[in-house]
Amino acid sequence: MSRRKNRRYGIRNRTGRRILPVLFVLMIGCAFFVVLGKIRPMLPTDILVIRDNNTGTYIPAEPEPETKEQTPPDQVITGSLTEMADHRTSFALPAETGSEPAETLIDLNREPETVPERPEPEVPRVIGLMERVPADYDYTAPVPENEAVDITYLEDALLVGDSRMQGLILYCGLSRIPSYTYKGLTVDSVFTRPLIEWTEDENTPEEDRVPEELWSEGKIPVMEALKRTEFNKVYIMLGINETGWPEPADFPAVYGKMVDAIREYNPQCLIYVLSVFPVTKSASESHPYAKNDKIDLYNQYLQEMAAEKNVFFVDLALAVVNEDGVLPEDCGFDGIHLNKDYCLRVLDHIFTHTVSLRSEEDIRDLEEVDIPAE
Repeated sequence: MSRRKNRRYGIRNRTGRRILPVLFVLMIGCAFFVVLGKIRPMLPTDILVIRDNNTGTYIPAEPEPETKEQTPPDQVITGSLTEMADHRTSFALPAETGSEPAETLIDLNREPETVPERPEPEVPRVIGLMERVPADYDYTAPVPENEAVDITYLEDALLVGDSRMQGLILYCGLSRIPSYTYKGLTVDSVFTRPLIEWTEDENTPEEDRVPEELWSEGKIPVMEALKRTEFNKVYIMLGINETGWPEPADFPAVYGKMVDAIREYNPQCLIYVLSVFPVTKSASESHPYAKNDKIDLYNQYLQEMAAEKNVFFVDLALAVVNEDGVLPEDCGFDGIHLNKDYCLRVLDHIFTHTVSLRSEEDIRDLEEVDIPAE
């Protein structure tokens, strides 16, 4: 009896031990699905997938909306899950299925709008010095007396001349002003005689190089150097050596050729033509060709040429002559070249006889005025 009872209880105990693990696994599984149901709304949509019954493929599932609102009847989406997925990636609904007018929706097929280019700011044009000369300036008369300038007026100038200009530079402290001068220089030798020391960069383009035939011992003619020099004003003192020419009429013609070349190189520069100031009475009587009556004729030619070429004639005789209209005998050692005192008088005359220019603002204002059509 006791042995049979023990055998029965033994069978029950073994059965219980087999069932308990199964129950434990079922409880864990239930808990897992409960927890999963709470976590699922928080998972990113690219993790959750749903199966398309038509194709057997899996696609990302839409997250559940935060507020459960019933989809309006006119926006119900029908079709397969694949069609739903295609619809989900679009950015706009057709006009007949959307609540907004079609013209307010984004058209993915339209061309991208082109942003109009912003116009470049207008840069004011450069107004040259010759444009600033008053329109009614009288080129037929010598430059009138004006408010005095100082040496800074010559900082952008170039001095061209013979030995008389060399004396002016020496006695008036103008050595820092760029100058091309030489004893015996004339209005024709400026084109041909290699007198100015020059160096040429090896990188200078071929078309800008000085022609080989114009070089001599590292020197080039004045006009070749002038062509390659920056300046806004040029002062020319030439003519005393040309009084020895047999044909005086050649003087204004060749001088005019030099002026034309300067204007071609630098169209907006101010060209000051300095008169040939006279010599002393004794020098005029003794010198073979430097005669005061011939100097007067040359100055007449210069004034006429200045009017023709629109350049500025400065009459230096007013600064140095005596009551007889000639150089005083004490002006210098030879009656032709000036000493320091008279050179300073010449420089003072140059500083008080410059051309008055209009301001750039005045010129721009005139350009902006609309001229009525006739």
